[in-house]
Amino acid sequence: MYTVFYRASEYLTLPIATAIFFVGFFAAVIAWVANDSRRDEWDRAAALPLNDSAPTSTHAQEP
Repeated sequence: MYTVFYRASEYLTLPIATAIFFVGFFAAVIAWVANDSRRDEWDRAAALPLNDSAPTSTHAQEP
């Protein structure tokens, strides 16, 4: 379907370069988020909605 369009196009490097950049950027963000040094932060954030004993406010609670 697009063979005629791509056969006549002279600028195929831009979509290919953009796709490679996107995949590389996506992989870098996934690697950064899944970094082991941030694992404890993600564990604490994942437990927030289910942890009923934790205070829900950052303000000091009055006695």
